[in-house]
Amino acid sequence: MGNQGPDVIVIGAGISGLAAAATLAEAGARVVVLEASSRLGGRIRTDRAWGMPLELGAQWIHGREGNIAVEPARKAGCDPSESEDAGHWWRRGGAPDPMLNERDWGREYPYERQRGLRLGQAQDRYEAKRDMSVEYGPYITAVHRSQEVYEYGAELDELDSKFYDFGEEVKGDDLVLRGGYDLLPRLYADRAKRAGAEVILDSAVTAIRKGGRGLVVFSKGQELSAPHVICTLPLGVLQSGKVEFDPGLIGAHAKQAIQALGMGLLDKVWLRWETPLPMEPGWHSSQDIGAHDPGAEFFFAPDLTGNQVALAFNAGKAARSLAGKSPAEKVAGVMRSLRVMFPNLPDPSDAICTDWLRDPFTLGGYSYYKVGSTPEDRAALAERQSSGLIFAGEHTDVDYPSTVHGALASGLRAAEMALK
Repeated sequence: MGNQGPDVIVIGAGISGLAAAATLAEAGARVVVLEASSRLGGRIRTDRAWGMPLELGAQWIHGREGNIAVEPARKAGCDPSESEDAGHWWRRGGAPDPMLNERDWGREYPYERQRGLRLGQAQDRYEAKRDMSVEYGPYITAVHRSQEVYEYGAELDELDSKFYDFGEEVKGDDLVLRGGYDLLPRLYADRAKRAGAEVILDSAVTAIRKGGRGLVVFSKGQELSAPHVICTLPLGVLQSGKVEFDPGLIGAHAKQAIQALGMGLLDKVWLRWETPLPMEPGWHSSQDIGAHDPGAEFFFAPDLTGNQVALAFNAGKAARSLAGKSPAEKVAGVMRSLRVMFPNLPDPSDAICTDWLRDPFTLGGYSYYKVGSTPEDRAALAERQSSGLIFAGEHTDVDYPSTVHGALASGLRAAEMALK
């Protein structure tokens, strides 16, 4: 770049930042990407320690028809494929639950939609009008509430009843990445570098100030200046105040929106056994496991790995209660839930656990509509700030928040804005 310096500084080498960098560099812009951690991908993180791709962050491409992530994933070698997603419900002790197994869990419930009303309150009001004395009534209610917690990584009393599920839905089956999700950000990183962009790892940004050629970014003892800065820091990091912004850099609505939205949490515990397990591939759940019990959502995935491997999820309050705990404590909590369904399930031979809340470069999982927040908050973050600062990331996408394709779209949008 010589003495001219970059045209655009991109903060963060997750999928939104790398997509922006590749697009800008291929258009002829001089680009520098600053990444705080020692790896690419952000909340896309694939572990291959067991000789197979295990997703520690993003797990699926949600919907295949017209999804902008599908074709790049194919080109990257991710091998997007349909997965075994059949659901299996169990009674305590290991007996199948025919009523819950036959129920259509995709049906909608006519909750009251009101901004500022907690989703938990809306569900309470709806259920108060129903005959809960019927068989399975309480269980169906509990299961539906649990599904919302796992979908958004937040408790029902944290979600806004009007906007909690706001957004467009991509049609078609969800896809798993048999070749590994990490190949997708690597594709964009390679494109950016071939076009001349510089990607610097281990370079946490501490401040963004006015000055120089427009904006000055302070990072690990160095200062870089550019007319445009694309900031893809996760919402949790923005909310923490770890990165200083000069007064006036962020518009009033965008500044308010950062605190208005919520940062959810979904953690994973991957388990491996050396002997065959007594279960079919797919989801396994029990009416006797509450949403706040570790491992209440459990996915047996031999079809994805060719091994006796399963994935247990911890969401919302359950995940926060386990943040900072040892892997042994997390595995023990999950196994207590799994043995409700499978009493004789042996201890796993190995485990890999995530802790996204304690990761200083994420401070959570993905954004959600906290009580009182609206789509206008995401829209405010998606606007160019008057200073030349542009935000990107899943939390800035109105149509597809909390998804990889939403993050990808936001990066492409930010690049287009910087080129104008």
